[in-house]
Parts: sequence; structure tokens; C-alpha cells
Amino acid sequence: MITDDAKANFEKKYVVNRFTGCWNWTAGITSDGYGVFGAKMEDGAIKTYRAHRFSFEIYKSEIPEGMMVLHECDNRKCVNPDHLIVGSHVDNMNGVSSSIAEQEEKFQDNLKWIIDNTRLNNRKKAIRFALMVLRSVVSTEHLQRYAQML
Repeated sequence: MITDDAKANFEKKYVVNRFTGCWNWTAGITSDGYGVFGAKMEDGAIKTYRAHRFSFEIYKSEIPEGMMVLHECDNRKCVNPDHLIVGSHVDNMNGVSSSIAEQEEKFQDNLKWIIDNTRLNNRKKAIRFALMVLRSVVSTEHLQRYAQML
């Protein structure tokens, strides 16, 4: 059983990105870019978790056996339970393969929004801005919040 101390310790190890809503993990990161967290259990044993899986378990529910916790935001460091869903390996692979076209479409939509709604009306400057920012922006709503800060 996960202890309240483990949950409190977990909550000290991420920073909220106010533009994307992602809770970016700031502690240990695996070689493939996922957060890792050691939680002390009630029996005193330390159990190692992927940070996003731990987040899902403490804020949402137990993960069914054989299932994965997927990032809807495509940010491996994100531990925001609102950005996490349960899915199969096939779901994970389908999300990756189909997302390239979707990401291109989002990029074009957001680039148009940048040009239409900011002082960056020069296409070259707008593209540079978009490439810098849109890595972590998942919707025009996120972009609008970011642009308000300019």
C-alpha cells in the first residue's frame, strides 16, 4: 500500500508548466526520458515506479494488469493525471504512428493563429516562435494562454 508520506514526497518532485498544464518531473529520469520514483511502502520496502504510473495510481485508480499508462500530451516527463490514460501497447503504437499527421495539422493551425493574433505577423518569425514553443503546446487554447504572456 502506498503511504501518505510517499505521496507527499512525490508531490515535491514536479513543476507545473502553466502554459501546457503538464506536471514536469524534476527528479530521476530514465534513459528513455520517463520519470522514475522510489516510493516507501507501508511495510518499509522501497518500490520503484515510473513516475507517470505512480501518479495515475495515486490520483486515479489501479492500473489493470498488462495495460500501459499513456500520455495524451506526448510529454514523457509529465505526471499530470489529467494527461494520463490507460491503454494497451497497440493503443500506444497507434497513437505514435497516427500523431505525425495530426501534429502537422495542429502546427499549421497554431502557426496561423500566431500570425493572426500576435505581433509576430512575419511568417519567418512566427515559424521560429512556433518551433520553439509548440513542442509542449497541445492545443490552440494552450497557445492562447502562452501568447497572453507576451
